[in-house]
Amino acid sequence: MLARTPEECLLPSLDKPSLEGLSYLLRHPEQWPLGFEWDYGKCETCAMGLAHNLWGIFSESTQRGLRSNYGTTSAIFDARRAFEMEYDAAGFIFGALHAQVDSFRDVTPIIVADAIDAYLARRG
Repeated sequence: MLARTPEECLLPSLDKPSLEGLSYLLRHPEQWPLGFEWDYGKCETCAMGLAHNLWGIFSESTQRGLRSNYGTTSAIFDARRAFEMEYDAAGFIFGALHAQVDSFRDVTPIIVADAIDAYLARRG
């Protein structure tokens, strides 16, 4: 096994779902799965979609719903469960940040990462 550098030791683990890991990944698109394209307006291509691509956080019923163009609330519940967070916080981060900018298209991965980091700081 290779020894980790001091910098690598500071990185969050990406072995299991975590808000720290998701925040890190949102800031490092070079580490996203091949072909993943960002669009905050769709669950499959926002932060929840990135988390699902890496950690499989969506339930089967959520996946069926998203294929039928519904299921956003279910996806937020799945994210809440995966990241052990309050529903209101999950709903804000994963479903309502567009209210702070002009449209869904204007919500960048960095905006979501900043919201996650602010939540983690408040949560302590």
